[in-house]
Amino acid sequence: MQMLRDSQSRNELVNDLVATSRELWDQRGGMGQLLSALAVLVQAVLVASLVISSSVTEQIVSLLPQVFVLGLILHLAAVATGRKRQFLVRAVGGTVSAMALIALFLSPWSDPGMVQPTSNTFKVTTYNALFTRADAPPLGQADVIGLQEITRAKLDAVASNMGVDYTYLSACDCTAAGTEVGLVSRFEIADAEYFDDGGSGTFVRAVLEVAPDKRVVVYLAHLPSPENHTGRDRRNALLATIKDRIAAESDEVVFMGDLSTTVYSSALQRIRSELKLQPAGYGIVPACSWHGYGPLLCLRIDHIFVSSGLGIVRSSVAHVEGSDHRPVSATVTW
Repeated sequence: MQMLRDSQSRNELVNDLVATSRELWDQRGGMGQLLSALAVLVQAVLVASLVISSSVTEQIVSLLPQVFVLGLILHLAAVATGRKRQFLVRAVGGTVSAMALIALFLSPWSDPGMVQPTSNTFKVTTYNALFTRADAPPLGQADVIGLQEITRAKLDAVASNMGVDYTYLSACDCTAAGTEVGLVSRFEIADAEYFDDGGSGTFVRAVLEVAPDKRVVVYLAHLPSPENHTGRDRRNALLATIKDRIAAESDEVVFMGDLSTTVYSSALQRIRSELKLQPAGYGIVPACSWHGYGPLLCLRIDHIFVSSGLGIVRSSVAHVEGSDHRPVSATVTW
């Protein structure tokens, strides 16, 4: 009998604790308060990642649109489940504040506006062609194609499809396989050289005779992936080297390739702003070009920039099978 009374007492104590917990949960906003706190946490992590530079925050910032949408969904869910008017006001205010903050950050990356074509135009394409099912993808009627993770045989196959004779392939001494960078051009390649960091990063500088009285310098890069602190530093070091070399050029420049970072990284923002480069086809949310993490985490890490003396008529991201990247193209005029 005593054991039964003790068991009943314990059950009553547990029931009282559960009832008290539920009462406190309801008083503090319940599920709405929890969702709101999670939303604030997500947005706080995102904002901190924009300020603090590290390998971890680099990955978070790369997924800026996705992380922002996650925070927004949590805010809206908090509003939908909130029970108190004061809480609803705070939740809506947090949502609006987060949207405004991210919009301010994104605004410098909006397109500068397309220009009207002149009689002098050419089309450039960059494509990380780590082929799995295709030897020579249909890249359209491009005049200059920059390829990454390419071999001589596949580079020649692309040139044959285009019907051109001008090609260049970096004699990369990289320790990682498949990091070679190649160029296929309808224009004569007057000069070309490559640079590699002895790892998995390389870039090519090529001078193209796009018209009898016009030369354009093309920088084509395949930069290290920032999977860790070392990779991020190596990528940023190569970006700094390219920036210094572009700054010394007297001709117009096209800078393109697999840069292993998104438009939201401080390293890419710096090189663009300091050199006054124009991007091809970003908008508020850039079309993705690398789907290695799957469709929901598709990123834009393949880029085309042109110097201020050139204009971009149109740009596109194609859906070509055979690689985890997609070709990015831009029609350029002067």
